[in-house]
Amino acid sequence: MVLQLHLLISMSSRNGALKRLVGVVIGVVILGLSPSGQAYETDQYSVPTSDIQDVGEGLSLFIYRALMTTLNEQKERRFADQSEFINSFRSKISGAITWEEQRDGVFGKSFGLFETSEKVPVLYNPGKTRSVYTLSGFHRIISPTFFVFSATMKAYGFYFGVDKLGHIFNQGFQYWEAYQSARAAGVSPARAAQAIVSWGIGTESGFFGEIVDGVYSNADLAANFAGFQFYQNIFKDLSKGDKVHPALLKMDPSSGLYIWNDQVEPRALLVPFISNHLNEALNPSVLERLQRPLVQRAIFHRCRAWLKFYNNPRQADLRSETDQLKTWYGHYYGQVAKNTLRLDQICF
Repeated sequence: MVLQLHLLISMSSRNGALKRLVGVVIGVVILGLSPSGQAYETDQYSVPTSDIQDVGEGLSLFIYRALMTTLNEQKERRFADQSEFINSFRSKISGAITWEEQRDGVFGKSFGLFETSEKVPVLYNPGKTRSVYTLSGFHRIISPTFFVFSATMKAYGFYFGVDKLGHIFNQGFQYWEAYQSARAAGVSPARAAQAIVSWGIGTESGFFGEIVDGVYSNADLAANFAGFQFYQNIFKDLSKGDKVHPALLKMDPSSGLYIWNDQVEPRALLVPFISNHLNEALNPSVLERLQRPLVQRAIFHRCRAWLKFYNNPRQADLRSETDQLKTWYGHYYGQVAKNTLRLDQICF
């Protein structure tokens, strides 16, 4: 199924109308197949009065333990190839991450993937009646934005929504799977990468975004692409800007089995994939026309608190940061800059 969708995307790149149709079809298919089919939005414009707990190391160790469990399975059975290994690994984390997303988005429950300190809050949620999206989406027939909301979390100093975990590890896996299928069919690496980005744009324009709640999330697409890079990095070195991050696993020549690469610190294995690309205030979304003025007004009233929480950055610094997020370290991931609500324009 993934390969067929990939081929449709490749064809659609030559035809705008077909591309839009394919985006809707893919959205419907993925909504049915994906373990994380909901569209959540996050309000990073609203900030807590005190900081929240940084769970970066805990997240990395959660992923590390799943990888180690999968490595241990090699002792009982040999995986046919790297894809079989990654599928087995992903099955160990997908359900837990999806449940975490849904529990947060629907019930507003606290973080539960691993043990956290009880002294410092793990998540910040301004509440459905105090979000910048409050009242902005009630004209939506399918899903008012008011009801699709994720709390803010913090990892390695970066703030982003709980929903981004699903985008990294579930939608990122779908990117990786489509890319692998395309490569197996003889598509070049560059064309295969273009295809998965087109796939993401189609879903964000469809049932993962605009069709559901009128929001095209650039941060969601960045998370998808970061997740794709994560799955690539399991067996391959990752070039990111001027840095090279070693593969998480390597082959042990004596046993012929994969082992953990001791060049990688388990508590920091997710560092390359967490950045301000995931922050919906610094990498703002595209809102439909009817929502935009309401949300912009709400953002304006939060400017003072936001600027204070982020140590009062200058307008030029905010502008530079948002501009740098247009690509994921040189890779286009589908960002649309038009009609976004930028803090450097609203707060100064």
